[in-house]
Amino acid sequence: MTRPSTSRIIERLERLGRDLGFEATREASPGVPETYAPRTDLVWCGPGLADGARAEVERLARLAAVRSPLVGGRLPVAGFEVEGTDPSSKTMESDVANLLLLRYPIAALVVDSAPSGARCNAGDIHRRACRLRRTNALWCGLRPLAVVDASRLPEQAPRRAPGSSQASPRPRSTTNRGGSREDASRVRDQLVRRGRELGFHVECDAEPDLPRSIFAARQRALGGSGVAPDSECAVHLGLGGFELGESDRRAWTRAEQAFTAQRLDVVWSAPAPADLRGAHSLLAAADPDYGVLWPDPPAGPLLPVVAFEIDTGVAKHGGGSLLHLSRAAPLGALVVPDESVGDAAQLVAAYRLAMPLGPVAILGFGDTRRN
Repeated sequence: MTRPSTSRIIERLERLGRDLGFEATREASPGVPETYAPRTDLVWCGPGLADGARAEVERLARLAAVRSPLVGGRLPVAGFEVEGTDPSSKTMESDVANLLLLRYPIAALVVDSAPSGARCNAGDIHRRACRLRRTNALWCGLRPLAVVDASRLPEQAPRRAPGSSQASPRPRSTTNRGGSREDASRVRDQLVRRGRELGFHVECDAEPDLPRSIFAARQRALGGSGVAPDSECAVHLGLGGFELGESDRRAWTRAEQAFTAQRLDVVWSAPAPADLRGAHSLLAAADPDYGVLWPDPPAGPLLPVVAFEIDTGVAKHGGGSLLHLSRAAPLGALVVPDESVGDAAQLVAAYRLAMPLGPVAILGFGDTRRN
């Protein structure tokens, strides 16, 4: 049963989410295996998908052996874990892990820095939570995660400026054909057509937003292309000293110079809610460290829903395709020739032993013809 102190914080977050135009849902478990279903205390959701799109996402989720990444047919935008008592560090570590497992575009751990009856010093819970965020970034990579002292939450959400909205996405042209074989090109065209029929925005040769956001944070932390180093940002990024010695770092001006571009064959996306920026601004004001790392929303005007990689076989190239899917969207699909489906499933099982893979469905080329 939820403690009264925790319930009060959740109720305030519910009001703030509704003020921003989100649907607030308690105890949600999107996109996780049925065998383990962590429930997020509160989720802010955007608009719902059309019936056909929702049914297709749910079908792919079943193939990936996970729950639907949707919450009541809606796209989750921000997830919150709330601790209104005096939790142990291991409890908060699970909070952080669950938020990252559920792959929310924006996530926050909200704590009461001075709960009634606590045996710790005021502010100690918040400091421990911040240390956990930095430690997790070292082990699992940097993700958009705010650590918020509940006392810093506003009573009312910031008002959106008249006419403000997310920027309109620009279509990206591409010559990528998702593999060299003619049947792979046909599969790509079928996925593009199917996605558009379902009402998704479809992008080919798409690059995830997260590497660009991380690159911008690194530039601020380490200095480069005319940017002065920010030691505070470097601390929050958990950057090691070896990063400071990279001789060509200061010449970097684009994310592609620092990170390998992981372009995805086909991505089905939905427009981000107009007040995604409002949600981001609220968390950045409540957690200045989050604002240092992410001055702009880490998710763009489009929220990826399903990412597809098309491969003509399961070899090293197929393994690379699988890794490209690992953080690109709440749900991934590796599409291979029908005779390679079994080998692809074994590849997924093997890579999960060492890689932080998200939910991935395995589809045969024939599956796309039946859609």
